[in-house]
Amino acid sequence: MVFLLKGWKNQESKGITNFYNPFFTLGFLTLFFSLITDCFDGILARKWHCESNFGKLYDPLADKLIVSSFLILFSTRNIVHWLIPFLSITREIIVEIVRYKLKKVYVILQASNTAKYKTAIQFVVIFIIYLFFSYSNNVWGDILFIPSLLFSFHSLSKYLQIYWKYY
Repeated sequence: MVFLLKGWKNQESKGITNFYNPFFTLGFLTLFFSLITDCFDGILARKWHCESNFGKLYDPLADKLIVSSFLILFSTRNIVHWLIPFLSITREIIVEIVRYKLKKVYVILQASNTAKYKTAIQFVVIFIIYLFFSYSNNVWGDILFIPSLLFSFHSLSKYLQIYWKYY
């Protein structure tokens, strides 16, 4: 996906606007379908009682990879300040370390509601930025990500409280 979006960046430098750019469209469709399939996967797993420890661990990881890819891309294009992906990715690394450590003591740390809200906000903000603010030096990219960062660190504090019970 990042390669598609990098191609979008290269096409933009040639003067092709976003909506007429095949890389933009392909990147947008990839993001859209990854979000839809991720959403339905969770809904159907809960509805059919097919939830697994694998899904509890790796579904949030897939979300993190998608969001982090877009944050890095937005940062390289000066759409968001570099501090936003840095804080977000640092938080995600800490959460994954906590998950790994807890898994060693047979505790499965599934996504909290706060973390789910954070992910939903991040996806919505990525869509908004992708469609409306995909140009450099735009303060709206930074402003739109602030709520997700607040949810992000709130959920991190909850995860750390669980971690400290076992270590």
